Amino acid sequence: MSVIGRSFCGAQGTNVDLWSFFSAGASAYDILPSGQQTVFSKVAGSGKSGSHGRVFEQKQQTTGSADIAKDNGFSAWVDANPTPYLDMELGYTRSVHYALNSVSFGVGVNVGYLTRKSRR
Repeated sequence: MSVIGRSFCGAQGTNVDLWSFFSAGASAYDILPSGQQTVFSKVAGSGKSGSHGRVFEQKQQTTGSADIAKDNGFSAWVDANPTPYLDMELGYTRSVHYALNSVSFGVGVNVGYLTRKSRR
């Protein structure tokens, strides 16, 4: 989903080291658009009903008031850094306005660290 229009996005969060190479974090966000908004969607026509104000499920392009792009919610995640060159993260995000849940997993590799280590 892409949105064109003016908006303010506020976010607050924290990250805490738990043990050795584990950490956890959480954040909350609020997107407050103003004026006319245009939402572009890649999931339109997927058979969804467009409930909870999810205009991106109905059409590929929707133009309307600021209400079609506002959102708020929270995220939580855990990180693991088992080696100096490897980062892994498991995350969860809840969009309260759109009543959507998302789970993500990411792996990061520090290629620069590996390159410097192989030259030694």
